[in-house]
Amino acid sequence: MPKRKGSKKISPLEFIKIWQRAYTVSEVRRKTKLDIRAIRGRVFYYRRKGIKLKALLHAGYDKSI
Repeated sequence: MPKRKGSKKISPLEFIKIWQRAYTVSEVRRKTKLDIRAIRGRVFYYRRKGIKLKALLHAGYDKSI
């Protein structure tokens, strides 16, 4: 799948800061310009490495990741 238009490389530290300040996954997506699968992959990877990331809501859903 091609990258989203305007996507850029986001460092792990920058991604974590954006995640921790966000309220929804959609907000993270807007700020990082990453695909939702890339975001979920990073979150899964960082949590497996022991990094504590807060649960965020999906916009329009009551499920959190």
